[in-house]
Amino acid sequence: YIEVLRSRISDEVELKEDEILTLYETEKEEYEGDEERHAAHILIKIDDDTSDEDALNQINGINDRLKTGEDFSVLAAELSEDEGSAESGGDLGRSGRGVYVSDFENALFELKEGETTQPVKTEFGYHLIKLLAIETSEIPSFEEMKASLSQRLKDQKSEQIYAEKTELLADISYASPDLEESADELGLKVQQLAGVSAQTANQIFSNVKVQRMLFSDELVVDQNNSEVVEIDDGHVVVFRVNSFHEESMFELSDVR
Repeated sequence: YIEVLRSRISDEVELKEDEILTLYETEKEEYEGDEERHAAHILIKIDDDTSDEDALNQINGINDRLKTGEDFSVLAAELSEDEGSAESGGDLGRSGRGVYVSDFENALFELKEGETTQPVKTEFGYHLIKLLAIETSEIPSFEEMKASLSQRLKDQKSEQIYAEKTELLADISYASPDLEESADELGLKVQQLAGVSAQTANQIFSNVKVQRMLFSDELVVDQNNSEVVEIDDGHVVVFRVNSFHEESMFELSDVR
């Protein structure tokens, strides 16, 4: 039998420093410009009990109190109708773009740190939005990312080589009368295992798919190579039956 193992291929893959560096430069671009904004808000809802005009009057009244120097978080805890954030002084935590509805997001991302918007209307009601902080992602250094980038490149290359070898093994072994040609072409070794039965504990030949094929008339009688069989993810095998022994009782002299 011949087996192809992706893990073994990965161990043999060699990388050049410039390959890793190229991937780092690509990855680094994804970190650049990432920004999260730490926001708080005060919400007055527009609903069956509160008209648009009443909600606007209430939020304007709160805004006037802010202008006189009252604390945003205190007013949010007292007056905001967003139950989820009011208890924490209106704090919404950090977020990037694409989290809030467009009118809210646009107003938030126009603020400078520490600033508060004028009343902003959304489908939920009227908001006063305060930008608490702007946080940008730090770009990790090449040395920090080198190990993970190397592993990813190895995985990519080994997956490609594994797929190519598996396809080539299937093509050659299908048309070949033995496994030698496949082994030579792929740089692999033909291995042998004697005494394989339905009770074998061998990892490969105890596999259900292998067992089903192993004892088929096509392999036993015609002595063909098997199809490529996937044992596990990243592990395939092709095999052939060199000799077949019918089920029989041992002679007493053999087991005495």
